Amino acid sequence: MKSVFFFLLSFLYILSADSQTTFSKSIDVDGSGEIAVALKVEEDGYWLLASSTCYPLFADCFEIVKTNLGGEKVWDKMYHNYPLKFKPGTFRGNNGIVLTQDGGAYISGLIEFPETSLDIFLMKTDANGDSILFRTYGSPYIDINGAVFFRTDTTLLLYSDLALAPNDDDIVWLLETDLEGNVVWEKTYGDSFGMVGVLDIEMLGNGDLVFSYLACYQSGACDGSTPNSTIGLYLARINMNGEELWTKKVMDISLFYPPYQNNCSLVVLDDGGFLLSFFRDNSDGGWFFPPILIWLDSMGNFVQQYDFPAETERAIHQIHKTSSGTVIGAGLID
Repeated sequence: MKSVFFFLLSFLYILSADSQTTFSKSIDVDGSGEIAVALKVEEDGYWLLASSTCYPLFADCFEIVKTNLGGEKVWDKMYHNYPLKFKPGTFRGNNGIVLTQDGGAYISGLIEFPETSLDIFLMKTDANGDSILFRTYGSPYIDINGAVFFRTDTTLLLYSDLALAPNDDDIVWLLETDLEGNVVWEKTYGDSFGMVGVLDIEMLGNGDLVFSYLACYQSGACDGSTPNSTIGLYLARINMNGEELWTKKVMDISLFYPPYQNNCSLVVLDDGGFLLSFFRDNSDGGWFFPPILIWLDSMGNFVQQYDFPAETERAIHQIHKTSSGTVIGAGLID
């Protein structure tokens, strides 16, 4: 049985692995095979977004779970969606939740139509998790959403990949909307690659955006069979006008396939650097590689790496840094 779990990573000195401590907590919710894919922090607790399988139709769905600061469930809301598949993308980092001042949330994710195309959606909920606004965006092909957050007080930013053709050729897609979901700005990145897979994104204090994604140069498949199909984990930074400042290759992950079952989440540290969590799923063996944590400096250069113990079968889908510097992560444990 899989359960939602989250952990706390506290450290006194960011660059000292010996100063790190962790703990985790499992939360049982109403569906089957729940996987926590996003987490946000309030003064009185946490909002968790989890993918699930709903009875009795075994259709894809998702749940919103509210807990107190001790991780005890306060309420949960399950969204059934048969015959459409309406869900957060399970293996795609922060699959989109941002809290509003009135106690509700904006949530983004994926919706699959009968023609098998995938679009991204934006949903607004009230304080009880009930939907009060729903919009969709995308191409005629398979588009994958990675995150939603406030770009300004009056706009939201959706971080996605946009498909250019049926054979999965895609690019990084930033889409800015007003609070009613109307598009006000958009731009694409990673045009030199054949395929991309968006992971996570953060906005810095000066308005710059930093985002992580998987990419290879071959169209249609990143299977490692040729140099162009070798997949890498990349981190890019753009300024508030959308101009690209730098792009860095964090690591080569060509040995860890399939690529859609890799995941990276990102937070900005107090020293201007970045912390990335990363996990890999061995789908053929039915088990997870232990997750890892990667520290980078403010220019995206590697600083250090922490590997969870070899026996750890956990997937960290989302990490979040609190005002005290504590990093909280959500995912699953087998």
